[in-house]
Amino acid sequence: MQKYKLTIALFIISILAFSLMQINNVQAKSPFEVEVGLSYSHSSNNRLNVSGYSVVEVVNVGRLEVRKIKRDILISQAKLRYNKPGYSIEAVIPIKTQRESIIKYADTTEEGEPVEELKTATGLGDITLNFQKEFKNRNDNFNLGIKTTTGQRFSGSNDISFGTGFYGLKVGYSKLKQIDPIVLFGSVNYFWNIEKNDVNPGDTIQYSLGLVYALTQNLSINTRIEHSITSSIYRSNQKVVGSSVNASSLYIGTNYANEEGSSVDFMLGIGLTEDSPDFSLQINKPYYF
Repeated sequence: MQKYKLTIALFIISILAFSLMQINNVQAKSPFEVEVGLSYSHSSNNRLNVSGYSVVEVVNVGRLEVRKIKRDILISQAKLRYNKPGYSIEAVIPIKTQRESIIKYADTTEEGEPVEELKTATGLGDITLNFQKEFKNRNDNFNLGIKTTTGQRFSGSNDISFGTGFYGLKVGYSKLKQIDPIVLFGSVNYFWNIEKNDVNPGDTIQYSLGLVYALTQNLSINTRIEHSITSSIYRSNQKVVGSSVNASSLYIGTNYANEEGSSVDFMLGIGLTEDSPDFSLQINKPYYF
C-alpha cells in the first residue's frame, strides 16, 4: 500500500508543479510538450492444477489444486514530445507498481484454510521511443517505434518483471476521417520482438477502430476497440504451448478542454477476452511550453 501511495503522490506532485508554471495555452510556445498520465488495471483468473493420472474422464487420481490469481498494476507515465510541422518524436517513460495476490483454495494432499501469497514491487518499465510522420493531408500518419529493455526484474519471493527483456520495433499506420461533429479513426501496428539467447518471444499484430463525438466546444466523448494478437514463444525452435496471446478491450472516455486550452483525458477500459485486463482506468493531461 505504501508503494501505491508513493506512485500516486509523485503523479500529483508532477501535476501541481506543472500547474504552477501556468502552462495552459493550447498553442505551444515551443516544440516541446509533456504529457503526464496515470493508469490502473485489474485482472483475475482461476487456475486448476492437476498432478496425477485419470482413471476415467471425470476421475483424477493425484494432486488437485485450485488457485485464484488477482493482479493490480498502477503506472505513472511521462511522455516527452518534440513537435515540428509534419513530424514528432516521443519518449515514453513508465514507472510501475504491481501487486499480485495468489490464493490457494483447495489441495487434495493438504488440509486447512485457503492460503494467500502476496507479491509487490515498484520499478521502471521498458522505455519506448516513437517517431510519427504526418502525410500532406494531415489525416494519415506513419509510426515507427523502438522498445528498450530498461524494465526492472525482481527475483526471489516477488518474482515480478516490468519488462519483456527483449528489444522491439514497431511499424504502424493511422488515419482520421472527419464527419462533423464526428471524427472516425483507426490504426494498425506490427510489433517485432527481436530474438535473443535462442528465445523467440513472438510478434504482435494490433489494430484499433474508434470515433470521437463533440458534445460542445469544450467537451467530447470517444470510444474505441483495440485488439492485438501475439504469436507463440519458441525456445530452441520448440513451441511453448499456451504462450500465444489474444487480447481485446473496449475503451470509453471523455476529453475536456477549458477556455485557456488546457485539456484532460479520462478513459475507462473493459476487457473482452481472457488475456485482457478485466478493468482499466486512464487519466492523461498534456502540458505545452
